Amino acid sequence: MPAIFGLTCANMVLMKLANYPISDQSFFAASKLRPRLYSEIHTSLKSKYDSHGSSTAQPNCPFNVDDIGYLIEEVFRGRSILEPFHSSRLTVVKWRQEGNAEWGNVVVMTKAEAKEHEKRVLNKGEKVESVYSMEVVRRVEELWREEGMLRGIRLGAMYATNA
Repeated sequence: MPAIFGLTCANMVLMKLANYPISDQSFFAASKLRPRLYSEIHTSLKSKYDSHGSSTAQPNCPFNVDDIGYLIEEVFRGRSILEPFHSSRLTVVKWRQEGNAEWGNVVVMTKAEAKEHEKRVLNKGEKVESVYSMEVVRRVEELWREEGMLRGIRLGAMYATNA
C-alpha cells in the first residue's frame, strides 16, 4: 500500500509540473460518493414531478443525479439542515411552498424530517418562518447565498446567482 500512495503522489507532482488540468472531482473521499443514495433521491423527486402532470418524455425535474450529489455533499455538506444534523437517511425536499423545486428552493433533510416538512409546509401551507427557528431559515439562506457566489467563481459570472 505505501508504494501505491507514493506512486500517486509522484503522479500528482508530475501532473502539476506539466500544468496538466486536474479535476477536483477525482479526489472525493470514497465515503462521500454515494451514487445509490443520489439515484434513489433523484428517482423520488422525479416521481413527485411526474405524478403532478409532467410527461415522462420531457420531465420537469430540474435536477439530474449529479446535481443531487452536488446538493447533498457540497451545498449542504452531507448533512440535514436541522439539528442534530444527521448524515444518514437523507433526502432532498422543496423548502418553500411558493415556487418550484429548483436551485435555491430545496434543502436536505432526513426522510422523517422531510415527511413532517411536507405535511406542515408543503401541504398545509405554513410558512417556514413559523415552522422553524430563524437560525434554521438563516442557515438555509446563507448556504444558498454561498452556493451562488461559488457557482459564479467556478462557472463564471454568467452563472452566479444573487440570492
